[in-house]
Amino acid sequence: MYLCICHGLNEKSVAKAHSQGACSAARVFHHYQVKPRCGKCVQAIQSAVSSSAGEERMPTPIAAE
Repeated sequence: MYLCICHGLNEKSVAKAHSQGACSAARVFHHYQVKPRCGKCVQAIQSAVSSSAGEERMPTPIAAE
């Protein structure tokens, strides 16, 4: 799903930027060397980055033997 129509940033591109160190919407824009235009996407991108960060911090369950 597209998060930023102005720059064509979708969930995969935001996840890629996050995996390479972008920890905020501003850093995602910086990663792709663009600036927000209309600003409607900033909250959605921040939410996606925050969600990804939360998933990474969760411990992996250990399977019972």
